Amino acid sequence: LIIFTRAWELLAGSLAALIAMKRGVRNNAALSVIGLVLILGSYVAPYAVSRAQALVNLPAVLGTFLIILSCVSTNNPVHRVLTLRPLVFTGLLSYSIYLWHQPILAFVRLSSEYEPDHWQLVGAGLLSMPLAWLSWKFIERPLRNHATTPALRFYVPTTTLAVGLVATGFFLHTSYGLEKYRQEFSYGGDPRSYVDRVFKLQKDEFADSNKTRITVIGNSFARDLVNTILEYEDYSASRHDVAYQFKGCDAAMEQNRALIENSDVILLTSDWGQAGEQPSDALALADCVEQMAGATPAQVYVVGSKNFGWNNNYVLRYPYNEAATLRTRPMSPVTAFNQAADEAIGERFINLLAMLQDDQGKVPIFTPAGELITYDTNHFTPAGARFAGELLFEQTALAGLFTPQAELSH
Repeated sequence: LIIFTRAWELLAGSLAALIAMKRGVRNNAALSVIGLVLILGSYVAPYAVSRAQALVNLPAVLGTFLIILSCVSTNNPVHRVLTLRPLVFTGLLSYSIYLWHQPILAFVRLSSEYEPDHWQLVGAGLLSMPLAWLSWKFIERPLRNHATTPALRFYVPTTTLAVGLVATGFFLHTSYGLEKYRQEFSYGGDPRSYVDRVFKLQKDEFADSNKTRITVIGNSFARDLVNTILEYEDYSASRHDVAYQFKGCDAAMEQNRALIENSDVILLTSDWGQAGEQPSDALALADCVEQMAGATPAQVYVVGSKNFGWNNNYVLRYPYNEAATLRTRPMSPVTAFNQAADEAIGERFINLLAMLQDDQGKVPIFTPAGELITYDTNHFTPAGARFAGELLFEQTALAGLFTPQAELSH
């Protein structure tokens, strides 16, 4: 996918090479300066052109294109700058720096409780330079020397290493970071298939029965909510009929009116606050909820968005007994949206996240039984779904929904 989305960048370089071959490279100080300004500007304001990934790199690519075709004379000020020895040396190491910086930055992010600031990332990125020099001097240069490293000596160890790295990466991916080998930090199975199993409950109408009809509307957060229902101890497939709709409130009103009108309980949720929604957008959600409530005899509720921190991987720095007691702060856009939605929607809004927060605004990472609540800070593990279900169906307006005596008549 990366190759295809960046093919135009490679083609830009190819086009520059063709122009240089056919017409030659002509010195032009003005174009060189424009090119350098575009490159530097792409660092200072990376989203000046667009936030669309296909266009984010356009200024940098265009700037490089201009410099390649116009910066050849020692009289060119950009040429004098770019031929400074520190910059030339950095360019010599550039690919090694590129290879090193990503795992270093990934490690910093994964080991931090909160999002690292720019200076932390800059400091970590600078660490890639001495490491790049070491790998360039002791790996790249020797391997490029055919006299000391003949073809057989080159291809056999590098192929073996590549196969080993791919196999290791595949194993880590399929084992979800060895989680099943560390039961205290286990997700309780394949987390993605656990959330996506709810797709099997998608339907546009209920079968005729005396079951309590529950419709859950939303994205993967709604599938999480369905899992809290399926995991709840008083839920019974013989007494409850659950329908899932992978839609937003407005789309569900337009496309699934019959299902909504024939429901007993309707629950809506989403990752509000994490996909660019502002607190002011809660008013539009409140309007749609009121329209839905007026179009059905069902009890309509909105379950607020949830989040368990920026990154939970940092708990691995602690012994399990300490890790299981850790709490972290949810992402502020989520709590801000929930607060606005609570005010706009009123009694139909259930703020699960607020129920989990302590006086400092922090939420737990593990259940009281010491099991991870989430596998990615947003979606429940089976243990997390059971934990949340106990709160939702015993301490909110949904209390008693699954007890036999509370079943609703049609």
